[in-house]
Amino acid sequence: HTLVPEGLVADVFRTTASLDRILSELTSTEDAEYAVVVESHVIRRTYEAYAARNGFDAISYGLHTTDVLAGLLHSYATGNQLDEYVKKEVGPITYIYPVTFLLKKEIHHYYRSVTGEEPRYTPATIWKKNPADRSFYAYVANVLQTYWPGVGRWLIQAHNERASRRDFERTPCRNCGGIVLGQSLGRTSDRCLVCRLLDEYGFVDR
Repeated sequence: HTLVPEGLVADVFRTTASLDRILSELTSTEDAEYAVVVESHVIRRTYEAYAARNGFDAISYGLHTTDVLAGLLHSYATGNQLDEYVKKEVGPITYIYPVTFLLKKEIHHYYRSVTGEEPRYTPATIWKKNPADRSFYAYVANVLQTYWPGVGRWLIQAHNERASRRDFERTPCRNCGGIVLGQSLGRTSDRCLVCRLLDEYGFVDR
């Protein structure tokens, strides 16, 4: 295993504070619901930068059906566009989601059967309990799969079919360099949502 250097976050995003401090302070603002979005994007973009520096051209993520379905439900509710799963290209990086069609509960039971122990999860933090953020949709996705077995596979395949017919506009963020997927709901900025938030709250070194 290789640990990505913590300093790489500051190099990529030009941040003036640690990610822990940024998330802690962000959760006390009116934009607290975006804390998980900030965390996820910073991690993803830092992985991309690390991969580029070390000659990797593919990143594999352990997103399971509940994760992906939560993202799809969020996009339906907000109108935000999403790219395809299970494999997609983001700039020079190919993303692969090998466990896309596994449920979180299936992974839970597999872990328990192999190790003989119950999986340990990070306790839900305050910003993950806001009905406006993705975690609410993760809850809905979990319940939906309980009452409608197979819905995740059908929705993911349907989403991919629709996404394959779209001509997405992709532009790089001028701060972190991450690829911004154009949204039909408004003008695409030259900075990603996360960098705009970081700058608004004074976390970007100008």
